[in-house]
Amino acid sequence: MEEMNQNQELRHQLIRAAYWIRHKMKKFLEPHGLTQQQFNVLRVLREEYPMPVTTRDISDRLSDPYGDTSRVVDRLVKKEYVLKNTNKEDRRLVKIRITRQGLELLSKIDLQQEELDAMVGQLNEDKIQQLTVLLAELTEEHFQPEGKQAEKV
Repeated sequence: MEEMNQNQELRHQLIRAAYWIRHKMKKFLEPHGLTQQQFNVLRVLREEYPMPVTTRDISDRLSDPYGDTSRVVDRLVKKEYVLKNTNKEDRRLVKIRITRQGLELLSKIDLQQEELDAMVGQLNEDKIQQLTVLLAELTEEHFQPEGKQAEKV
């Protein structure tokens, strides 16, 4: 069996970690009736509350910018966690606002933050900070809003 080089090993570990985190988040969010994408949309909307946010702005800020934000928002509207207002003159311009029910749900989830934090509990603060910086460097240019590129320092 051929030995992996450092880049291959890194990719393998990143894929493995991503799978593990997705699985843990799915299990964590299931009792709340949310998917990871729905949770991320609600977090973005809470950060901007009480101001509405366009679907484009949400897409630009999501951890998964390749997802279908409009469909995720529609599901959250059905669950009454968000309100959606479409501009009468330009139907492409849609503004989204989190509802009281959405805020209450996130508050409940916040009470369980320690459970999420435990996913990286084996790492000390220095390692967490170092890993955060490294992952941000790795993904920075790939998660820029359309038309924007990260400046090289």
